[in-house]
This record gives sequence, structure tokens and C-alpha cells, in this order.
Amino acid sequence: MRNVDIDVMREILEEHGILVNEDIAKSITEDFVCHLEVCREINVSQFRGCNTESDTEKIMRLEAELKKVKRELSKASTENEVYRDNVMKRHNASSVWIEDGVVKYSYGV
Repeated sequence: MRNVDIDVMREILEEHGILVNEDIAKSITEDFVCHLEVCREINVSQFRGCNTESDTEKIMRLEAELKKVKRELSKASTENEVYRDNVMKRHNASSVWIEDGVVKYSYGV
């Protein structure tokens, strides 16, 4: 805090008929500066909120992400079926599965 701020605070108080010594003026100025900093933080945080997406935008973004994941899952599922069918044909198996990282198949009836 600057001495100028303290002097200005003393002058403001004197204009309103309140006479204070330098220590009290310094204390009041410190409190007031602290108050202004808190107000600035509140205002800045409000502006930060303006940059966040709205509920509608969030829903649209999440729906797009969900569609992408569903497409990827569908592709992986299709590939899995192709691999499983290929193994079943090559081994003339009735079922195929993976157990402990090993492809297993059976020749059941």
C-alpha cells in the first residue's frame, strides 16, 4: 500500500468531519484495499462464468461424444464378430471366447 493512499484516505475522512491519526488511516486504508480486492475477485469470477458452456451446449457436446463412443463401440463389436467368425470357420468350432488373454474354442454339438 502506498503512502498516497493513506493520505487520500485521511483527507476523505477529514472532509466528512472525521479526524484520525496516521496509524488509524493506514488501518482503514488496508481494510478498504482488501475489500476492493475481494470485490475485484468476485467480478473476475463472474466473468469467468461467462466463458463456461451453457447447459444446452453441454448436453449437445455430451451427446456428440456419446455418438462418437457408440460408433467406436459398434466398430469394435463388428470387428470382434468378424474375428470370432473367422476363428470358428478355421477351426470348425461351435463357439469361441477369450480366457486369460488366450483364444479358446469348443467343438460342442
